[in-house]
Amino acid sequence: MKLKREVVVAGVMALVLTVVLIGAIGVKVVSSLTIDEQNVITNLHMSDSCDGPEMILFPTDTQTVYVVFDYFDMQGLQPYRIAVTDGVALYDATHSYTGSGTECITVTHDSGPIPPAAYRTQIWAGDYLATPTKLWHVRPGGPGEITNLRMSLSPDGPARTGFIEGTRTVWVVFDYANMEGNVVGIDVYKGDYRFYESPRVPLTGSGTQAISVTHQLITGFPPGSYRTHVVKDRLVDGLVNWSVWYGVYLPLTFKNHF
Repeated sequence: MKLKREVVVAGVMALVLTVVLIGAIGVKVVSSLTIDEQNVITNLHMSDSCDGPEMILFPTDTQTVYVVFDYFDMQGLQPYRIAVTDGVALYDATHSYTGSGTECITVTHDSGPIPPAAYRTQIWAGDYLATPTKLWHVRPGGPGEITNLRMSLSPDGPARTGFIEGTRTVWVVFDYANMEGNVVGIDVYKGDYRFYESPRVPLTGSGTQAISVTHQLITGFPPGSYRTHVVKDRLVDGLVNWSVWYGVYLPLTFKNHF
């Protein structure tokens, strides 16, 4: 029994020393890093107000949208061109910045609501993009209405916002009403990469549509954030965010026999 206690105590002390050593090394590495934050633009997003949440899909008849981003340690020497377009420019202007802060640019249409379309917001520094392109959409409106878009593990199962790692097939389910032969399908994204596009089919009247999405990997959907679009007549008319969680693996426990 004495030998067993000594082994346990020695093991605990070794574990504590290892954790302390790793922590000390981690602090040393982090503290030695230097980050150049000069002339940096981050957090580009679209919203319905200057301090609102990020939005990718705006309602029909939206009058105003806002381009919002943060900037750091600007020197006022580099002009930045902010462009919002769907092929034709909705907004296109050049700005210069000094210091650090948050920019909020109001974007409207010159003749009423912003037309339903897919838009892109870009910030250019000379001939180069200063940030990744931000894609967003305005819903098309009627005829035909998409509602109650949700993700599930089956065509008639409960709605889910998250799935466990290893899930290979998910279902996209939505209700539709007052369709007049509108052509409808879904697109599925991981980040800004579209990896699945369903066949487009005409829908008439009202009902519920369920579409399965099976990942090509035998291990199923990789962990991460996903987004599903319902596309009606080539325009996004519904959007839902969901995720695949990392699996939780419990360590094996070995009994120590002495």
